[in-house]
Amino acid sequence: MSRVRARSGADMARVLRWWDLVGLGLGGMVGAGVFVTTGRANRLYAGPGVVVSYAMAGLCGCSPPSATPSSP
Repeated sequence: MSRVRARSGADMARVLRWWDLVGLGLGGMVGAGVFVTTGRANRLYAGPGVVVSYAMAGLCGCSPPSATPSSP
């Protein structure tokens, strides 16, 4: 991290333009809608196996980054 800071300088500007904010808002709404729809379908059609599938998906999502070697 210190190499990145040294290369980029100490006075990096924190700037969000209007399309950045629009993208954040739309992403939040779509993401929330996906989880609400998934929860409703789970309540109506699935059982407790959904918790196991979410746990397995979380483990599979975390394992590849930890298994890859870091570059020097």
